[in-house]
Amino acid sequence: MFHYSMRELIRLFSGAAVFICICVHCCWSQDAIREIKLDDGVFVKSSEKFELDPAAATLIEVSANKPSKFLFPYYLYIPSGLPRNDPVRLLVEPNNSGTTCDDFEFHRQSARDLVLQRYPRQLADRLRTPLLVPVFPRTKLQWNIYTQALNRNCLLVEDDNPLHRIDLQLLAMIQHARDLLRNLGIQTKPRIFMDGFSASGSFVDRFAVLHPENVRVLAAGGINGLPIFPIESYQKVSLPFPLGRYTAPELTELAPRVGH
Repeated sequence: MFHYSMRELIRLFSGAAVFICICVHCCWSQDAIREIKLDDGVFVKSSEKFELDPAAATLIEVSANKPSKFLFPYYLYIPSGLPRNDPVRLLVEPNNSGTTCDDFEFHRQSARDLVLQRYPRQLADRLRTPLLVPVFPRTKLQWNIYTQALNRNCLLVEDDNPLHRIDLQLLAMIQHARDLLRNLGIQTKPRIFMDGFSASGSFVDRFAVLHPENVRVLAAGGINGLPIFPIESYQKVSLPFPLGRYTAPELTELAPRVGH
C-alpha cells in the first residue's frame, strides 16, 4: 500500500490537473476550427454553399490550381472575428518539413500540423490576420533543390519541373488567397507579413529580397548565420544569390506585384 504526504498528494493532483487542462485545451482548439477543402473552386466538404462563419475559426485546404499558376496546395487559416470593414494583412509562413521525403502526404500533413499545432496559428490569432502556409515538397530525389529554404537551385529549376519558380508559385497562391478572402467578405492590404524559422526563415529572408514590393515586414529566425544582403556587390566583389542580389534582377523581372 502506498502512503503519500499531503504535500505529495497536492503535487500529484496538481500535475494531473495541469495535464488534463492541456489535453482539454488542445482538443478544444482542434474542435473549434472548421476544416474544409477547396478543389477547383468548389468546397468539396460542404453539402451546401459555403459561407464563412465570423464566430468560428476556419482552415481551408486549397488544392493545386494550374490555371492560377500554382502546382501545389496551400492552407489558408482564417481566425474567428476578423473585421469586415477594415482591410487586414495576410501572414505567410512557408512550410518546413524538417527533412527530405518523397511521400507528398508527409509534407502536406506537416504543413497542416504547422497551422493546427504550432505557433503560426497563435501568431495569426494575436495579429488578427489570415495565415497562408504553402505545401512545397522537399524530396530525396531532388535533394539539392532545397525548396523550403528557397536556395539558388530553386531559381534554376527547368520550366517542365513542377518545382519551377516556387517563389512565383507562392505569389500566385497569395493572389489566389486574396481573391478567396475577398469573396468571403474579407479585404486584405496590399503587402504581406512573412514569418519563418530555420529553413523557412531563410525562405522568407530570400523571398523578401527577390520580391520586396510584395512584403511589408518579415520575421526570420535561425537562419544559420547566412542572411541575404540586399545588394549586388561589396567592394567590387559580386554577391550572387542567395548571398546577395547579384543575378536576381533577371530572374525576377517578370514577377507580378500581387494585391495592387
